[in-house]
Amino acid sequence: MCAFGVFDTGEELVMENFFALAGTQPAEMRVGLYQDRDWYVYDKFEYENIKKREDTNKGDVLDDSDDIATITTEPTISGSTYARQTLTFGTDFTVEKSGGNWRARFADLTFDVTNPTQTVNALFCICNFQSDDVQDSVPNDHLFATIRLQNERDLSIEEGQLTFKRAGLYLS
Repeated sequence: MCAFGVFDTGEELVMENFFALAGTQPAEMRVGLYQDRDWYVYDKFEYENIKKREDTNKGDVLDDSDDIATITTEPTISGSTYARQTLTFGTDFTVEKSGGNWRARFADLTFDVTNPTQTVNALFCICNFQSDDVQDSVPNDHLFATIRLQNERDLSIEEGQLTFKRAGLYLS
């Protein structure tokens, strides 16, 4: 199971576009919010233990081969001001070494959460490209990666905007 990290279509994107130069690199990545059921919480009192959330009625369960259609808990877009945020490759990322691993740190992400009422605990990243993995005949949006948040966020009590600073993807 790939609860958080790079998914099959994301692996294909990296391998073909950055190593084999076989495809056209996407110009941007879009980022959204969702509720992941397999969310892990760090227990600060017992630092060797990680507690797994057992609430089976909330959240999406994603597997490595899943794509964006599996995400059903993105905040309701109809009638709300929420929208996915766009990051442009080449300008909205800082690549750095952090703790022995490489990381692509995102520019600040600010979501308008004036109307949504969902609880979220993760970000998902989408890129538009033609995937052999799912047998695309033309470019489509595909799930690239997911990132867990440190804390769950109840959007009904957030005050208008929710900003994430220093979010990013690690390769280890």
